[in-house]
Amino acid sequence: MILFVVQNTSSLKNTVRSIIVAGLFMSAISVIQNVTKTYSYSYFGFGGWEYSGYVDRPRMTGPYETPNPYAQVLAVIFILAFERALNEYKTAWRIVSALAAGLIALAIIFTDSRGGFLNFVFTVFVFFLFNRPNIPAIFITFAVGLLILQFLPSNYTARLLTLFELNPFNSNASQLTDESFRGRTSENLVAWRMFLDNPVLGVGLDNYSQYYLDYSRQIGLDPRREARDPASLYLQLLANQGLLGTTIFLALITLIFVKLGRTYIRLDKMGFKNEAYMTSALFAAMAGYMFMSIYKNSANTNVFWSLVALCLAASQVGENIIKQENETTPNSKPMKRLA
Repeated sequence: MILFVVQNTSSLKNTVRSIIVAGLFMSAISVIQNVTKTYSYSYFGFGGWEYSGYVDRPRMTGPYETPNPYAQVLAVIFILAFERALNEYKTAWRIVSALAAGLIALAIIFTDSRGGFLNFVFTVFVFFLFNRPNIPAIFITFAVGLLILQFLPSNYTARLLTLFELNPFNSNASQLTDESFRGRTSENLVAWRMFLDNPVLGVGLDNYSQYYLDYSRQIGLDPRREARDPASLYLQLLANQGLLGTTIFLALITLIFVKLGRTYIRLDKMGFKNEAYMTSALFAAMAGYMFMSIYKNSANTNVFWSLVALCLAASQVGENIIKQENETTPNSKPMKRLA
């Protein structure tokens, strides 16, 4: 659907704006609910939360069942809002985007998702690889940082430091003290063993959970006696679909990054700065999503495929602009477009 709707710069910009408004709405509810402690009110299904004994406070889940996918989605919308706050020409939309970026950053904190925070930082880092920070960017980043610090939970930093326990080179996983890390480590070890037993085709789509307990008992790390899914999209692919399915998937992701990167470079050189900025934000959003997929599975595939479609559509919009510009001025230097 997105590929048919997004056909030009105007439709791409309107789609991004719609996503930003949706992120503003979701994050505003999460922030209000957390600040006012109105956890008993569902806010029409958008005020989801769960109580976690790990952090001894409610964690925001928004319209999702758990905090991690909510944080992953918010990180995607944040970078789109952040980019529009910097480069939007219409003042009203720039204000809306800046407000959305601030509230989304707070909502990510209130999810208490360590993976979501890493995703957030990584996404911003990738974005700045494309766009050298200028004074407005530094100011907005500083303002968002100050806003976050005002509402940062007391033990949030200590919780982030536990990430050092999740060392992929840890030779003795049984020494992990964080219970959630023990479970995720077990899930990933099981996925790896399934892949080694079935390297070409895997155990079959969605069959991992059926065999999990058999493998988990052999590892002896996870005390839970329930069917689970891998804690990593890539290990999930290897276990379920083997090298064949994983190779096809990675080829698609590589194609998306190549198309977005090439489109950004050409648009930037031809002077279509606004379109180039949006393309770089989508590249960063996709990069962040795939980064978090290292330690999160594909529980919400609708979001992923929507992002894939939007990236492909943006790339096609850029290619159409370039093609039209080359046809219009084949023998002259392209005029820079400012709006």
